[in-house]
Parts: sequence; C-alpha cells; structure tokens
Amino acid sequence: MKIVFISTGLIEQDNYPHPNLGGQTQIWGLSKEFVKNGHDVIIIIADKTANITIVDGVKLIAINTGIKDEFFFGIVSQFIFSYKIIKHIIKLNPHVIISRFRYSGFFSSQLDIPCLFILASPDALEYTKKVNVKGGFFKKIFFYFNRFIESKVMANSDQIIVLNIFLKDYLSNFYSSNKVTFLPNAINPKEYSNKGDNNFILFAGRFDWNKRPEVVIKAYSQLNPKLRHKFRLLIVGRAWDNFYEKKINSLINSLKLTESVEIIPWLKKPELQQLMERCSVLVVPSLYEVFPNVILEAMASEKVVIASNIPGTQDIIINKVNGFLFSKEDIFELKKILHIVLSDTLLREKIGKNARYSIINKYSIDKIALEYLENIKKIPKKTM
Repeated sequence: MKIVFISTGLIEQDNYPHPNLGGQTQIWGLSKEFVKNGHDVIIIIADKTANITIVDGVKLIAINTGIKDEFFFGIVSQFIFSYKIIKHIIKLNPHVIISRFRYSGFFSSQLDIPCLFILASPDALEYTKKVNVKGGFFKKIFFYFNRFIESKVMANSDQIIVLNIFLKDYLSNFYSSNKVTFLPNAINPKEYSNKGDNNFILFAGRFDWNKRPEVVIKAYSQLNPKLRHKFRLLIVGRAWDNFYEKKINSLINSLKLTESVEIIPWLKKPELQQLMERCSVLVVPSLYEVFPNVILEAMASEKVVIASNIPGTQDIIINKVNGFLFSKEDIFELKKILHIVLSDTLLREKIGKNARYSIINKYSIDKIALEYLENIKKIPKKTM
C-alpha cells in the first residue's frame, strides 16, 4: 500500500528524521515500521527547503508555506500547508491518508481518499471545555474554533483512531463504533535502557495549568529533609508565557528550595532521554492526558512513573505493579508515594522491571504498526 502521513505543517516542529515532539515521534516510528512491512510511505512536512528526501526508506516531501510559525501565524501557516499539499496528495494517489493534526489535515480530509484521523488531544472536546475556556473571551472563541475544525475533520474521516479507552467510549456516543478504534502510542523499547539511578526526581513538560509542575514542587517540599537532601528535583520544560514561569520560580523561592530544585530549559529528545535513563522516578501530575509518550519512554527505561489517575495513564499503569497512580488533586498522596518509592531501592528496581516488561509486551511500535495496517485493511473497499 501507499500510505501518506501529514505532519504539523510547522517548520519548527517538523524536524524529521529526528523529531523532538510526541506526535511527530509516533509518525516517524510508524512510518519506519510500515516500510519494514513492505509499504510505500510518504510524510508531507513543512520545511524551508521544499526538497524531497528519502531516509530509512521513508520519503519526506517538504512544503514551504512562507509564513512564520508563531501562534496566530502558525495556525494560518498550517491551513496554507493543508491546502498546498492537496495537489501532491492527488498526484501520489495513496491508499490512505493519516493525520493527527486538525489544522494541517483539514483540507485533505475532504478528498475522496480514505482518511484516518488520530485524535491526539482532547482540548477541543466538550468534556474539557470548562478548563479550556478559562482566561477570557478569546480562549472561548479559540475552543469553539478548534471544536468546529476538529469535528469537520473527524466527520470526513473514514476512521478515527483514539489513544485511550476513555476517548473510545466518549466518541462512540457521537460516531458508530466501527468508525472509532483504540490504538495506543508506542515506542521501540530497544532504543531505551536503564543507565543507573542518579538520585533525582524528574518532571518533563510544559509549564501550564494542565501539566502542573507546581504539584510536583509542592509534594517535594513536603518530603523529609533527608530525602530532599539525597534526591534533587529536576524540572525540565518551559512556559508559553512569562507569567507561569515567574509563578514557578516564585514558588521555588517561597518554599526555600532553590538549592534542591533545578529548572532546565526545554531539551531536545536525546538530551531528555539521557536524563530519563538516569532518574530515580518520573512524575506526571497532569490534569488531562491522552497517552503520554514520556510515560512509555520512562517505563521502557525501567524507571518508576508516578502519574495522575486519569484516562490515558490508567491504560498504561497498573497501580503498585508497573508504576503508581495518585488522585490528581491530592498532593499529600503524591508526597506519600514519593516517600515510599524514594526510600526503597529494591522497590524501584522491581517496579522498573515490571514497567519495561509492560512496554515490550503491549506498546512496542512493531506490534502497534501491524494493528494499524490491519485497521487500514478494514476500510470498506468502495472508498479505496
């Protein structure tokens, strides 16, 4: 089969063949596996060069939109990209188009070509409305705009791939069960290993209302001084606005943690992986997740993951078996779990080994790629 992936349409994010972000990492991993299975795979990306290259058997077709990637201009750029790629897709005449970005996949979803849309974020779904419209009129407009675009893309798609069980059940209220399929994110476990335990707690993600680095900082501040002295806290990431970054720095200062908490600016994937493979524990305190790559990567590195007990993380982590779950609003519970895990080296080793086994058994990219291919074959032949 000839399979076309549509990437973000943003030059700063479409950095193949070495993607840094989760969605692009999934596209790249699946593409390589599809090639190994004998399929012709093309990824259409945004790039200033507008070249065509082939890497690991995957053809990369680059489109230059000529527009900056910054917030509003980035959205415009993605729509221009979505429109510009139409002639390339028609010329390629693929068996299927796969997209996981609502803006860049908008126009291609309207073609008379089978389309799979991967719903990678719940931020335009009704159940997240309450938190996504906070912050004023423009946030509300943005939410409804996203919901409109995403609804159109999903309605036009032959298949909607969801990344956790909750989303499958939720979307089944609006679409036929045959149209909605659960296929999780996946990684190549061979690319990850445990490089030791260097006595630090790791948080990696955006500084915002959803990822909530402040939750980890507050829980860490409640640990006894001996544990804080032995285990440092590394906060890796950045805020989209100065306000949130100042908020985090102010919290660290007010709790007198400046000597034991370190903020590290956003790292490229290989640099973050080096930290992950050496941490003692990874904490993921998000309010909402879909199926976070960072959890898969840490577990494949035989690391203990402590995460909010929410859809997505619930699908990956079996509490006290291959990781730990805590009530998302309960900082004291997070503190208790941290205390137990950090106080017991043998427990960390046991949970870490169970975690890696889970990834190998259920979330290896080669296995999930085969499930994607089987799902593509199920698209009615009349649309093929």
